[in-house]
Amino acid sequence: MLAKLINIAEPGTIDERALNKGKLNSFNIGENQTLVVHSAAAIGVNTTNIGPEDLSAGTPHIVLGILWQVIRIGLFNKINLKECPGLSALLQDGEELKDLLALSPEVCREGERLREVERGVERG
Repeated sequence: MLAKLINIAEPGTIDERALNKGKLNSFNIGENQTLVVHSAAAIGVNTTNIGPEDLSAGTPHIVLGILWQVIRIGLFNKINLKECPGLSALLQDGEELKDLLALSPEVCREGERLREVERGVERG
């Protein structure tokens, strides 16, 4: 399940042919979970001290932490000028579009919030 979500968040990260399918034994399950942990790390998920055994055990805070990070990465990947043309409204005096494009999605999102607060203060 996490493998499919990782591929939705970042297409092509996991080759579906690499996943063990069908009747799985504990070794096959461990291989799949190792692939998930490594693939999650490859797309930017913080997997420090997380191993496949944590997924096997179903440790709630670890599984939910990975899930949350994968969803966040997938959502932030959709924040761009093509999908959200309103981002160009964040440009301030002296800034160019290339400056905005150079920012990470997280910074753009935080910048949008801060600039909305600034506009509200200026209005009144």
